[in-house]
Amino acid sequence: RLYMKVFSAESLQEFDITVTPSFEIVADIQKLAQWIRLSLYYYSHPGGTCRVARDGLPGVVDHEFNVLGTHGLRVVDASVFPESPTGHTDGPSRMVGELAARVITRDSRGKEDRPAGSAKSSIRLHGYAAVDIPLSGFGTNGFEGQKAIDAVSAFLRLGGRLLDTAVLYGNHDAIRTALAASRVPREEVFIIGKIPRAMRST
Repeated sequence: RLYMKVFSAESLQEFDITVTPSFEIVADIQKLAQWIRLSLYYYSHPGGTCRVARDGLPGVVDHEFNVLGTHGLRVVDASVFPESPTGHTDGPSRMVGELAARVITRDSRGKEDRPAGSAKSSIRLHGYAAVDIPLSGFGTNGFEGQKAIDAVSAFLRLGGRLLDTAVLYGNHDAIRTALAASRVPREEVFIIGKIPRAMRST
């Protein structure tokens, strides 16, 4: 099989490669089918569901990401793409965040600091009594080890209470360490995690 031929090539032996699934599983179609059923999970990157309005084309947000017909509400993620990129959405999403940061920074210059509590920073979570979820959060993809600890700690110190992570990010231990060191009550922090089906019972 091509899979086993490629990963067993002599030219790769000098590298410390972990092959998943193992050759034993790939060699047995029944084991491979079982592995796929247990390991496969939905992890898509949808975009364009809240696209920027353009001349002659309707949309949900304007060129500065303001939701049309509202005040003080922006959408800043892959959903504002007017068209789906041909590659991964990570780079374009970071670009959207950078552009929005510039707009928000520009708009905030010269304004007086708002009194605490003057702007709504959370919304009531439907279906849960007296549970509010923060409107802004921190995506931890790309942050591991001490880098993740430092970033999450800073986010919590600044009042952030919504963290996004996934098993694939490999930073759960770092986030746990930062949370424990922060002494922020655990019930105040929302953690969004993406977990493969095979690991949900562990």
